Amino acid sequence: VSHPVASPARTIDALVRIYEASRDELNGRLALNLPALNVTVQQMLDALEAVAGPKVRALVKFQRDERIAGIVANWPKGASSARANALGLKGDASFEDIIRQYIEEMRA
Repeated sequence: VSHPVASPARTIDALVRIYEASRDELNGRLALNLPALNVTVQQMLDALEAVAGPKVRALVKFQRDERIAGIVANWPKGASSARANALGLKGDASFEDIIRQYIEEMRA
């Protein structure tokens, strides 16, 4: 199952742009999906290992919870953001970029 994710920085940029957009730019509709990456947990973990190394990746442990698994199974399997893209909103290039951004922000 993949899920749409976006970095805080891209989300903030998108919210500001939407706030500044005219009703005409939004085609009279205010609701839209923000640009996001559709990634699986495995892809997130692979990105974590690529950026931070296998020791950091090894810190993540799995303990299946059937109640949570049932909730997640009913989530959307991804999202598209054609209307947001038409406004010039940009998504993150990769989940690795989201991890790098997080690391940089935590160091600051």
